Amino acid sequence: MYHSITIGDKNTWDDWKMIPVSRPVVAPPVEKVLSVNVPGRDGTTYLSKSLTGYPVFKAREGSWEFYLDTDEWRGQNLSTPVGTGALEYLSRALAKSNSIPAQTRVRLEDDPAFFYLGRVWVNGGIKQKNGHSVVTFAYSLYPFKFLYDNIQEDWVWDTFGFETDLAVPYCKDIPIKALQSKTFRMPPSEKPSLLQAKWTGGGYVGVTLAKSQTYPYEKAKELGLPAEEVSYCPMMDEGMGKVDIGLIDNDLRYDVYEVRASTTTDAGTLNLYYQPAYL
Repeated sequence: MYHSITIGDKNTWDDWKMIPVSRPVVAPPVEKVLSVNVPGRDGTTYLSKSLTGYPVFKAREGSWEFYLDTDEWRGQNLSTPVGTGALEYLSRALAKSNSIPAQTRVRLEDDPAFFYLGRVWVNGGIKQKNGHSVVTFAYSLYPFKFLYDNIQEDWVWDTFGFETDLAVPYCKDIPIKALQSKTFRMPPSEKPSLLQAKWTGGGYVGVTLAKSQTYPYEKAKELGLPAEEVSYCPMMDEGMGKVDIGLIDNDLRYDVYEVRASTTTDAGTLNLYYQPAYL
């Protein structure tokens, strides 16, 4: 075990020959705490749950340090010194991975059941430790994590709850004709969920998640209400499998979530999946 980290589609050992200085972990989430000292009252009034009724959390933030395998990096046709060349190369690679804001997948070899969403970047310059060049990666990740592989087995008991769970009949096997566009609303979720899409058929489909307040996205935009369009996979084909589309979370600015799907020259079937989050 190399104690590596997969960031986007790159692995810190397999692709970059980086060795962690210490076993990498992701920082635990920290609750956002709001308290007020009220004159004439003992103690402190705790208001953290006053808006939502449940706790909310800060981003998971921290850093990892890696030794560079000098022999491997020297052989990667880098004319500059190993440390300088590595710093430039890794900075470019992570900038490319961060091209979709806050949606880079991060998965630890030591915790393979889960992945995180967020940003990772090179922090500072090259340092020397124990005679080796050291690069530091900083990260800021969504406080909730997600299962890497969905649980496929049936539960012994049906734990479905009508007040909290989701049952969306049009999420599965949605037929879309060639050159057709469809828009439909997804229910909000009290618990943050990652929305994923899978396309079966020919050609390509573009899938967009739009968030808005009270009204459908286009109408909310006209009225000046909070509205945001998040497109994480503008074009996907059958070979891509499940693709992350966006988060349906507990952001109080949004209570309407819409999925828009548009095909190219071929028809096919679209499936949508809610991936629940875990702390």
